[in-house]
Amino acid sequence: MSIVIEPLGAAAMSTAIDRARPAGSPSHARDGWLDALAKLVPGETILAFSAALRMPGLGSAWISHGAIALVLAAAIPLTLWASARRAASPAHGLQYAVRSAVFVLFGLGWDDVLRLPLGAPSWILQLGALMLPVLAALVLRPPGAQSPPPRHRR
Repeated sequence: MSIVIEPLGAAAMSTAIDRARPAGSPSHARDGWLDALAKLVPGETILAFSAALRMPGLGSAWISHGAIALVLAAAIPLTLWASARRAASPAHGLQYAVRSAVFVLFGLGWDDVLRLPLGAPSWILQLGALMLPVLAALVLRPPGAQSPPPRHRR
């Protein structure tokens, strides 16, 4: 499974492929709205960030927490790019931006060491980390949207 959101045109092509498959054979997976939503949240990076903050001896220095967040934020586009390369399907530019922004909002909203110098209430950042992927999933994969039928060359 790839973390790349399948483009709508690719879904149409996989529908055509599915119709040509014999009955009972496994079908090609297509991304729906919930799939797109799940792929916009960088869960692997959030898990790594949460675990890194629990390392013994880390302390509460802003520089150490910021360095961990910076390294993991840089890893987000790299993991998406690697997944897109393996899947041989390009990732939408919005997916790169949203996955990175969700991690930054999550990190700032969850880690008091990073948030307190900003003076922002944690609930605003946490709400942003929740709503950003929901809205982006609506843009990338609107519920009920169907791929246009594949073009046939004549």
